[in-house]
Amino acid sequence: MISDIVGAVDIVALIREARGRGRDVRLVPAGSSSAESLEHFASSLAFPHWFGGNLDSLADSLTAMIRDAVRPIEVIWDGVRTLENEDYAGYLSIRAVLEQVTDAYDRLSVTAVHRL
Repeated sequence: MISDIVGAVDIVALIREARGRGRDVRLVPAGSSSAESLEHFASSLAFPHWFGGNLDSLADSLTAMIRDAVRPIEVIWDGVRTLENEDYAGYLSIRAVLEQVTDAYDRLSVTAVHRL
């Protein structure tokens, strides 16, 4: 499941709150395209060298990350409104992958922050 926050948000407070729940927090900025957003996921989450920059690879890399994690992980996907506005199909595709992986692994949570 993905939690959505719309509008202004205190990112620092959001991170503190997730850490207070015992989660390892990872901040991932959204890009203005799906390709740029996938690059941000790869660099922010330190994906392995085999990351292919596509949706299947995003799913595989997230799955590997959560399987290797010691603690539950909270991914804060920040600024998704830009991606929604510039590449709506890309936004929906990435979101579908995130939903699929979070549904499969309860130790992974995603918060999508819809702000510019």
